[in-house]
Amino acid sequence: LGREVQRPTVRVADEVARRLAVSAPLALASLALALAVALPLGIVSARARGRAPDRVLAFALHALDATPVFWGALLLALVFGARGLGLL
Repeated sequence: LGREVQRPTVRVADEVARRLAVSAPLALASLALALAVALPLGIVSARARGRAPDRVLAFALHALDATPVFWGALLLALVFGARGLGLL
């Protein structure tokens, strides 16, 4: 892939590999978490088709889908951050 323009001593392939070593586990963890949440909720919604649990889940998921990403991120930072649960 060549060398960086700003730092000619750094190979681009090495930099990509270094950053991919951090990004790939994060992406896989987020995929695993998404599947762990989505599959049970989908099963509950399918088994309760047309009843209250299905409607509640559909409403909640439509509301989450309509929420802008930056707004959701701010709310999550408030909930899990130092002033909320203190997990960040």
